[in-house]
Amino acid sequence: MMNDKLTFRILSAVLSLGPLLPKRMAERFRRSLDKRDPKRREDFLAQPEMASEVLKRARSVTRTDIANVDFSAVREDFVPYAPPQKMSPRVKLIAFYLPQYHPFPENDEWWGKGFTEWTNVGKAVPNFVGHYQPHCPIHFGYYDLRVPQVMEDQARVLKEYGLHGFSYYFYWFGGKILMETPLKAMLDNPKADAPFCFTWANENWTRRWDGAEENVLIAQKHSIEDSLALLRHFAVYFADPRYIRVDDKPLFIVYRADIIPDLKNIVAAWREEAKRLGFKGLYIVGAQSFGVTDPRPYGFDAAVEFPPHGMASDSIRHEVEIVNPDYTGPIYNYEQIVDNAVTRPEPSYKLFRTAMLSWDNTARRQNASHIMARFSVTKYAQWLSALCHRAAANPKYSDDEKLVFINAWNEWAEGTHLEPDRKHGFGYLQATYDTVASLGPVGWNIQELPATRRHDTGVILHVHYEETWPELKTQLDRIGPHDLYVTTTSTAIAERIRADRPDAWVELVENRGRDIRPFLSVLRRIRPLGYRSICKLHSKKSAYRADGEALRQAIIDSLVSGNCPNLFAADPRLGLVAPKGSYIPHTDKSETYNGANVAALSQVLGFPFKRDRFPAGSMFWFRPEALEVLDKIDLDACWGVENGLADGTWAHAIERIFAVAAQHAGYHVIETTA
Repeated sequence: MMNDKLTFRILSAVLSLGPLLPKRMAERFRRSLDKRDPKRREDFLAQPEMASEVLKRARSVTRTDIANVDFSAVREDFVPYAPPQKMSPRVKLIAFYLPQYHPFPENDEWWGKGFTEWTNVGKAVPNFVGHYQPHCPIHFGYYDLRVPQVMEDQARVLKEYGLHGFSYYFYWFGGKILMETPLKAMLDNPKADAPFCFTWANENWTRRWDGAEENVLIAQKHSIEDSLALLRHFAVYFADPRYIRVDDKPLFIVYRADIIPDLKNIVAAWREEAKRLGFKGLYIVGAQSFGVTDPRPYGFDAAVEFPPHGMASDSIRHEVEIVNPDYTGPIYNYEQIVDNAVTRPEPSYKLFRTAMLSWDNTARRQNASHIMARFSVTKYAQWLSALCHRAAANPKYSDDEKLVFINAWNEWAEGTHLEPDRKHGFGYLQATYDTVASLGPVGWNIQELPATRRHDTGVILHVHYEETWPELKTQLDRIGPHDLYVTTTSTAIAERIRADRPDAWVELVENRGRDIRPFLSVLRRIRPLGYRSICKLHSKKSAYRADGEALRQAIIDSLVSGNCPNLFAADPRLGLVAPKGSYIPHTDKSETYNGANVAALSQVLGFPFKRDRFPAGSMFWFRPEALEVLDKIDLDACWGVENGLADGTWAHAIERIFAVAAQHAGYHVIETTA
C-alpha cells in the first residue's frame, strides 16, 4: 500500500496537479463546501438511508458463495472498431453531448490559454486500487470541435452503432452564449448528419462545475424576456430537418427547472412563441435533477431522468484500498445503482428513462470526486435493456415518444462516455448496439394478446436458448390442442418460433427474472381468458450441472406424456401437477440460500410458509385460479438485473412456493405418473 501511495504522489507531481492538501485540511475543506452548498453531494445520489429502504425489497443480491453461470455475451475487454449491420431500432436512443472540446475566450480567461475539457481529463490519476483513471480516448482522439470532420465522424459512428441522435448542451446566459461555435458549424454542415435536440444547461457556470452560487464565473439571468429571446435564437436550429421532433414539435429539455422563476408562465409563453415562429408547438421536457420529479406542475410535456441525480446507492468506500491519502470523496456501487434504477416504478406522468455509464469526476475534482466503482459494460447493457423494453412496450408513449437517453456521449471529465477509450475500445457502443438490436427493428410485429381463447388448454413457454427450440417444438406437438404463449429474449428466436408455430403469440422480453418473471407477466394478462389448465415450460439448461440437458428432457417428457389436461377436467380441486421425480421436499439444503427470500415472499403473498414440496425446475401443469395469489408480486420492484447465480435468487424463491400457494388456495397437488 505504501508503494501505491508513493506512486500516487509521483503521478500527481508529474501531472502538475499542484501541492496536495494535508488530509485534515482537505477534510475540513470538504465539510465547508457541504455546509455552504448542501445540495452539492445530496442531489447527485440519494442518501444511504434512502438506498437502504430501497434495498429492503427482497430480490437477488451478489453472492460470492454461490456458483455463477455465464448469462451474457457482452464483452468486458477491448472491442475493436467493427461497424455492425445497419438497423432502424424500435426505440430511439439519444446521447447527451458536451460541446466544450475547443478553446474559446472565456475559458482562456478563466483557466488559461488553450484550456479545454481535455486539460482536466489528462491529469486524473487513481484514488484507490483498481480505480480506472485516466480515461484516454482513442479513434476520435483528443479532438478539437473546430475541425468539421470530428462532428461528421461522430455522427457516422453514432448511426453505425444504432443510436438515434445527440442532445447538445446549450449554454445561454442572458443572451451571452458559450460554446456555440461547434453547434453553428454543425448546423451549416450537412455531413454532420445526426439528429439532434437541445438541453438548456441553465445553471450558473462556476469554478467547480457544479452550478452552485459560489465561485460564479458567469451567471444566469432568468426572466420571461430572456426565455423568449432564447427561443427565438433556437428558431434556426428548430427549422433544421435534423432537429428531433415529437408529434412534429421540436424537443427541448430544461436542465434545472427549480431555479427558473415563474416557470409555468414561461413555458406557456414558449409554446405560443414557437407557434408564432412557424412551428406546430414545442415539446418541453424537464430533467429530473435538484429535486424536480413530476413535470406537470411546470407545464412540461414529460420528464427525463438525469443520472447520477436521483440514483440510490450505499457507500462502498470502506471496501476499497485508498491510495491517495488526501482523497475525501464518496465511492458508490454502480451495480447497486443499476439494480435500483431498473426496479424504479413507472410514474403516472410521462418519463423518458436514462441509462448511464460509470460516473467519475476525478478529472475535475481529484481529491473530492464522486466515483461509481464496480462499473461493468454488462451492467450498463442490462440497465439499457430494461429501459428500452419498457419504452417499446408501454402504450402510454407514442412512436415519437419511444425515447431512451444515455448519459453521455462524451463527458470524459465525468467518466461517462460512449466514445471509445483505451480500456474498452468500442465496447460501450457495441453493447449499446446489441441491446437495441435485440428489440427488433422499427415495424417489428408486436402482437396483441388474443381477446378469447381457442382451447381450454394453454401453454406458457419461455425460450432463452435457441438450440432447445426444435426439441421443445416436438414436445409441444404431444400435448394436444392448446393455445401457445411464448416469451423470448431474442428477435432471432422469436422469428423462428413464429415461422414454425404461426398460431403462437410471441413476446420479446429482457433477460431479467429468468423464466419466472415473464411467466407471471403473461399469466396475469391471460387469466381473464378462462383456461381450465395451463402448462408452464421453459428452455432449462442448468449449465452448471452435468445432467442439465437430461434433466430438462425428463421433466418435459413427464409433463407432456400423461394427458394432464384431462386430470383437471375430472377433478375441479386439482391445482397443480408436478413432474414425477422433480417434486421434491423443502429441506435445509434447498433453503440454504433461499430461506430469507421465501420468508419475504410469503409476507408479500399474505400467508405463512410451511415446508412441504416444490416442483424443482419450475415446470408443471396448473389451474390458473390456484396461483392467483402470485398476482401480488411486483414484477419490477422484486427483480434487479440478472447476476447469473445458480441459486438464491428471487426466481428460486418463487419456485419453492408454487405448490404451497396452490395448497393455500384450497387445491391439492399431485405428481405425474409417467
